[in-house]
Amino acid sequence: MIARPVGYDVPRGTDFALLRLALATSVIFAHFSAIFRAPTGVGLSAVVPVQAFFVVSGWVVGASFAGSASISAFWVRRAARLYPLYAALVVCQAMACALITVPPNARRELVQYLAYNLAFANFLKPTLFGFFADAPVKAINPSLWTLKVEVAYYITVPLIIWSMRRFGRSVIVLLFLASTAFAYHFPATTSEAGRQFPGQLRFFLVGIGCWGAQAHIPRLEARYRPLLLAALGAIGFIAAHRLEKVVALTALQPFWVGLFVLGAANVLPRLGRIPDISYGVYLLHAPIAQFGRYLGLIDSTRWGLVQLLVLTFAAALAGCLLIELPAIALGRRVSASLSAARGTKFFRSAAAHTHRS
Repeated sequence: MIARPVGYDVPRGTDFALLRLALATSVIFAHFSAIFRAPTGVGLSAVVPVQAFFVVSGWVVGASFAGSASISAFWVRRAARLYPLYAALVVCQAMACALITVPPNARRELVQYLAYNLAFANFLKPTLFGFFADAPVKAINPSLWTLKVEVAYYITVPLIIWSMRRFGRSVIVLLFLASTAFAYHFPATTSEAGRQFPGQLRFFLVGIGCWGAQAHIPRLEARYRPLLLAALGAIGFIAAHRLEKVVALTALQPFWVGLFVLGAANVLPRLGRIPDISYGVYLLHAPIAQFGRYLGLIDSTRWGLVQLLVLTFAAALAGCLLIELPAIALGRRVSASLSAARGTKFFRSAAAHTHRS
């Protein structure tokens, strides 16, 4: 097996690999049901896993920035983690469409598709050559909308941290209130604007709060710590799924998801030296399902779901070994060369506590 390199930026004392893999797998079930219009028997929300991903990103990326010696080093690591597999996927999706059919004016539309999607503007060109126009899900890859939200957070993290250092941690509260107000004005369930960064920022902010709370976990009584964390995770999981559509409680949704992530990250077993393929699972499953359905290779039965899971996990493992790990290693080397002698001071004490735990 290949160990996960330092470039994954996972704070010591926690392990998000199994949690992220479980979240990505739950998204597969949700998209299978939507693409094939077939029940999977798993009645979990399709929204909560994405919200949990945002909380995890807030936690991990906040810790990553705090451990970075420079902003450029931080951005290099994040780009190496996020972009190579994403770009390869976009190109492969375009190639798959071109291999099946090449209509008139194909070059212009192909260039447009690649330009928009490689720039994380999937919403401007979600499909190519009219593929899936009559399908239940119109986009080639309905998972890609979250990537621009992630990138927006990466870009604003330095500004958020600087503001907190300058004006105090009340900045997070003000940003959370502003993000929640946006979410109330543009509900994510009825408005495309509600799914964008301003409304989703509150989940990243709760992730930063989870990272700060993690420093206090070792102070809990060791005998009761696993039980307490498991209980908090279970409460958050149940509340997040039961209350997500209650408009009056929209402001509390990030807290429920945060409780779930905080508990799960501490009680789930570690995967050790097994490669973290969760990112690939999340990115690759939808186009496999879409093209599998289009070509008649995957059907709406439970056997079709099993096929989708096997193909997705195999493709994700190949993507991890051939693209992700080499890119992360390269990003780590470039980041080290860009690093200044003095690291970021913000949250240094919390980071040190987290690393010791």
